Amino acid sequence: MLPRVDLPEVILEVMSWEPQLVEAFTAVSGGRSWLEDLPTSVAACLAAQSMNVGYRPIAKAAVPALQRSRLSHVFQNYFRPETLSLADAPLVAWQAGLPLAQAWGGGMAAAVDGMRFVVPVPAAFARPNRKFFGSKRGMTWLCPSK
Repeated sequence: MLPRVDLPEVILEVMSWEPQLVEAFTAVSGGRSWLEDLPTSVAACLAAQSMNVGYRPIAKAAVPALQRSRLSHVFQNYFRPETLSLADAPLVAWQAGLPLAQAWGGGMAAAVDGMRFVVPVPAAFARPNRKFFGSKRGMTWLCPSK
């Protein structure tokens, strides 16, 4: 029932909601970027890295912002841990304000690959996974209230 969309298009849409996301990607030189259509190149690099497919399926020789050499340049010069964390901040803040995120604990719970992590606020279903911690043995250090 979901519409068919390309991941780079979704990334560009989200980038239009939060201009701080694009502004977070600064050149490694520290200077202002003179690249035209940088958001398109950033979205393509994010899509290529998140899907782990490389640049070949995303690169388009006819579009300057999507040429393989341009994507490689943008990734090497604009993608660093500090720019990625700056880009994440407005997304996390925006998501935490959603009513659904508030209903599910205000964004304080995390689940990755089916594993739930300890959260700073009490939650009814935040407990160790039996698959990884066994059933009830040695769990007192994880659940001190039991």
